[in-house]
Amino acid sequence: AVAPARAAGTEAIKAADYIVSTFAGSGSKRFGDVGSAADSLLALAATGDAKYAADITAITTFLQSSAPAYVKADAGGVTGAAKLAIVAAAVKADPASFGGVDLLAAVKAGIGGDGAFGAYPGPFSSGLGMLALARNGQPVPDAMVDYLLRYAQPRSGSAGGGFGCATY
Repeated sequence: AVAPARAAGTEAIKAADYIVSTFAGSGSKRFGDVGSAADSLLALAATGDAKYAADITAITTFLQSSAPAYVKADAGGVTGAAKLAIVAAAVKADPASFGGVDLLAAVKAGIGGDGAFGAYPGPFSSGLGMLALARNGQPVPDAMVDYLLRYAQPRSGSAGGGFGCATY
């Protein structure tokens, strides 16, 4: 199992308060675009502070209503499904029926035979797909791990063991 991310402390609360301060207006524009709203929810949830519960609930409702279009969108697609599956895990929602979308089925359908994930495969998309599966108690296929490791940089040098966008 993968432990939930936590951002504790006064700096995390200050950052979360800032995020909440950016929510303006009402309706679908209140939280910005779907991807930004998902990022905001994850940041608020990571604090573990109950004072953000109403904001998390409101963002979750927005994301659920946006899920069908976001997962079908060319820009979001299966990578969008992965991001929303991570959100579902964070709020303990059912990823098999998040806004009427089976996010885990979409994520699994986005895994190529070589382990590549998404319309634009690479370390970021692959990481999201793997995290979406792991956070929701699903096994991560070995092919996904192998694919991601193709991007691993040497531990020495300027990359310091991170992941680049080109294979070596």
